[in-house]
Amino acid sequence: MGINTITVDLGASGTKVYLCELKDRHINLQELDRFESFAYTKGPLSFWDVDKLFERIMETVKQVRKTRSIASIGFDGWGVDVVPLDEKDNKLSDPLQYFAMFTLSESIKKEIQANRNWITQAVPTQYQPFNTVYQLLYLKKENPEWFSRIKKIVSIPSYLAGRLTGRYIYEYTHATTTQLYDYQKNRWSEQIIHKLGFGPIFPEVVNAGTIIGEDHGMKVILPATHDTASAYAAITSDRATTLNISLGTWCLNGIIQKSQPIPAQEIESSNYAVEGCYDNDLRILANTPGLLLWEKAKKEIQKRLGKAITYPELEQMAMAYEEDALVMNVERAEYFTADHLMEIIRHEIGSQAPGKGLNYILNGIANRIGQTKTDMERLFDKKLTQVHIIGGGVNNRLLCKKIAQITQLPVKAHPVEGSTIGNAMIQMLGTTHIPSIPVMKSIIDQSTAYKHY
Repeated sequence: MGINTITVDLGASGTKVYLCELKDRHINLQELDRFESFAYTKGPLSFWDVDKLFERIMETVKQVRKTRSIASIGFDGWGVDVVPLDEKDNKLSDPLQYFAMFTLSESIKKEIQANRNWITQAVPTQYQPFNTVYQLLYLKKENPEWFSRIKKIVSIPSYLAGRLTGRYIYEYTHATTTQLYDYQKNRWSEQIIHKLGFGPIFPEVVNAGTIIGEDHGMKVILPATHDTASAYAAITSDRATTLNISLGTWCLNGIIQKSQPIPAQEIESSNYAVEGCYDNDLRILANTPGLLLWEKAKKEIQKRLGKAITYPELEQMAMAYEEDALVMNVERAEYFTADHLMEIIRHEIGSQAPGKGLNYILNGIANRIGQTKTDMERLFDKKLTQVHIIGGGVNNRLLCKKIAQITQLPVKAHPVEGSTIGNAMIQMLGTTHIPSIPVMKSIIDQSTAYKHY
């Protein structure tokens, strides 16, 4: 009989709940539920409905436990967003949606400009107006009386785990997404917290795989609660020589390093993120739009044609222009916020052909990955010899081919459900059902049908 875990992968576009069985050194996945993550708008603000999320997830868990013995459960999700709690660990409000900060940051523009440089020097990582430090800056300015009632903040995965155990703490990989956690000293940044007057609202931080309690005999574990960290845990290739890519709505592409001095000035000027891994190593990566732009284009093309288009059909459209060399700058904010992306693209490429526009997007994603490869080799004085791609983007074969061409490296692709597999494996490391990281990687390899480009 196998060992069963439940993994909950929270995504801004949707939440997935999986049953993961480990049997005979092989991983079997069963999708239990998939739904749009609950959110709502209130005035100028938009929020995640975390309690509604919890109720939907636990109804699924309740059903599966009627027929299966579940060893553990773990939650992972996107970074930066936080749940504010009072002195009794009761939720004060739902968390802001991170992308709302693109607009909300205008009201704290002066504060961002005044503080951005020294914040980045204190904790070198990618600047984004939605980083937790700027979300808290916004909340403190807009409603200081309400902010003074906050006694603790936690990530959304930690909040959901806390609902089961009554223990509300941070996990290392998620803490490193806040730009408030000093990953080189392994503690919250006293400099930032004191200077911005946030107060003692930052809880204990534990390592990935920590068991924080039980729920009806089921262990509740904080895996790598940042979804990218869980996804990277499913990458088994040699860390010293591999360019790693978690490719989905977003494209997280970069390298993994042992903790060492980070070239802060270069990280800042190139706007690379530095985030924690499940084993406390560091990911240095570009956090850029991935198939987010492909999805936006798909919706517009379907509307224009008046019919549904499958992903293979989109890929065929793009393949007709495979040799076209036009390259989109995928990091332009205009693309992210545009209501009519294909119209902008048509003006830029001088063509009405949807396939040419789609190829333009894929060239842009691949080109940005090629830039990351060049930068990582230069900044860290290393030679990368392969690429490993995980996530839903591995199903876009044309993009995988383009990545191989632009990096001039062999590409290894899969697994698709990287976050789910990484989450489950870290849970099993925490419960010692898997004895070591090398054994974990061997199990993933035996369970994955890789594709090569």
